[in-house]
Amino acid sequence: MDSQKITLCIKCKKRIPNDATYCPYCGTNQTKQLKKRSKKHQINLTKQKRPSIDLHIAPPNDNRHQINADLKASRIIDYKKRMGMSDRIDNVLYLNNSYYRRKFLFGKLGLINDQNILIDFEKDGLLFIGYTMLGHLSGHNAFIMNQQIKQIQIKQSRLQNLLIIDLKQRHLEFPIANILLSKSWQRDNFKILLSKYS
Repeated sequence: MDSQKITLCIKCKKRIPNDATYCPYCGTNQTKQLKKRSKKHQINLTKQKRPSIDLHIAPPNDNRHQINADLKASRIIDYKKRMGMSDRIDNVLYLNNSYYRRKFLFGKLGLINDQNILIDFEKDGLLFIGYTMLGHLSGHNAFIMNQQIKQIQIKQSRLQNLLIIDLKQRHLEFPIANILLSKSWQRDNFKILLSKYS
């Protein structure tokens, strides 16, 4: 945000970049406000029509007795759609949250204190979906816009595969859950994303 103009989020009122589509703190869609600002600042986002992201969608309560119940492709797609995201399963990876006990994560990512997370690679940024140790959706979610991401990389090794995310002010490393490579979507997505981000 150094030399670029800033504005306030329409919901949480925190300072955000003037051209932000989503608030980096609360995830609220800023498109309506951007349309108003575009007339003043020559920002034209009128063609962008995307539902706002609701990061506070409650996870489903059924199948809570079943371990990994929310790791089924149909449940992931349903939860993403309820949040206003794409209905794709080919853009997600299940990871171990190596920061969950350290309280190292900042801002909205600090809300995700779960042991495992699902990262959804959307065109506007990364959606972090929290999971409990038993493979149930926790309801702790966060969104990082592309403007905050400098680089994404996947490193493959025999011992541990890593997803590395370099943000403007942080370097994050998440172990990729190898145990879930038996799930076809995890195995296939890992190969696709490895070719894209290696």
